[in-house]
Amino acid sequence: MTDLFPDEGNDSKTPGVRERRTRLIAMVAAIAVAVCLTAMLLAVGVAAILASSPSSTLAKNTTTPTTAGPSSASTASQIPAVPGPSVPEQPTPPPSTTTVAPSEPPLVANKEATAFKIEVGECVDLTGADTGSIAKVACGGPDSSYTVVGKTEQGGSCPADADRTHDVDKLTLCLDIDWVVGGCLNVSGDEPQRVDCATGPGVEVLAILRDTTTAENCRSADRAFVYEERRFVVCFADL
Repeated sequence: MTDLFPDEGNDSKTPGVRERRTRLIAMVAAIAVAVCLTAMLLAVGVAAILASSPSSTLAKNTTTPTTAGPSSASTASQIPAVPGPSVPEQPTPPPSTTTVAPSEPPLVANKEATAFKIEVGECVDLTGADTGSIAKVACGGPDSSYTVVGKTEQGGSCPADADRTHDVDKLTLCLDIDWVVGGCLNVSGDEPQRVDCATGPGVEVLAILRDTTTAENCRSADRAFVYEERRFVVCFADL
């Protein structure tokens, strides 16, 4: 069946749709306007807060010393000066005298003052040489073990046929056994020692021959010590 009024149905429907569209657009526009206004108000408020905070703090900091200055000054001017309590003068003590004990001289000075002094031809006791001790004694005496035949600066050379060397006080002593004709010694140990010729053990010195290196010249001796460089021979007999 054909519709005799085709436009009437559309005309009656169209105004309702348009009206709703218009209302929707108006609502969206109103919301957008409200959002914009709200954002603007928030921005203005934040700006006002930020602008007012530093100025108020600065004003507070600036005015505080201005008001405090005069008040503190007036307070100070109104307080009278009060003199302090008088203190009686104390008598001045007499100057003290302190006796300073003389300090000990340095070790170097002590060493120089007690430096070991000995001359060529004098005799020493080296029986305690292991502990570094040395003593000047009488030649031929019971404690005499060596006679000094030369001395030089420490590290210097001695005769090649010297019986021994000994360093003391920056000196090197050149030593021979303290041979004494008629005396007896024990020469079998580390150091020569005087012994009683009647009891021994040891040797008795019979003769000291100069300007020779021939042991056969000791005719009545049992043995002999020959000093080649300085050319002398010590003749002795066994006890």
